[in-house]
Amino acid sequence: VSTGGNRHLVTKDFKQLTFKGYHHVEAVPGADFYICEYLSESETIYTGIVTKEERQLVPFKYSSISYRPDDSLLVACSAGFKGTDDIYDYYGRKVASSSRHISDVTRHLKVEKHPEQPRRYFVIHRQTGRETEVEADEVTIDQPDGVIFRKKKNWYRLDPRTGEKKIIKSQQP
Repeated sequence: VSTGGNRHLVTKDFKQLTFKGYHHVEAVPGADFYICEYLSESETIYTGIVTKEERQLVPFKYSSISYRPDDSLLVACSAGFKGTDDIYDYYGRKVASSSRHISDVTRHLKVEKHPEQPRRYFVIHRQTGRETEVEADEVTIDQPDGVIFRKKKNWYRLDPRTGEKKIIKSQQP
């Protein structure tokens, strides 16, 4: 519901859930927090997370925040702002940071994208710290602990523990 330029979260039967005004507020299914946006006086939108009691869980200093419910992780992106991309757990504890863009994360793996070279990715095994560089058009984590990536029309599987790459699907012209 919008009132006076601010938005509040309400239930279907109009029970008010948030009392502070936000530029945007989103409930996260199955979680005890909300992803909120704050509009500053300079018209800049900052994203953060508050608990259902509206206590700040993740600071309002990011351009966007996404969540990974299977691993109870939050990815806070600082694109357009000075700062790092950060990973938080559902309790608001920062568990990792990167100067590169974090494009995907699980409990065991993290995929980072180089800020100036859009086809350059880094796959990091979070327990061992092993980093594998991949040149690709797209990279995604394939559960439970593998990575698949596309380079032109071919798809590959990467084993982050060994760095071994195998072609899994080839499109012949």
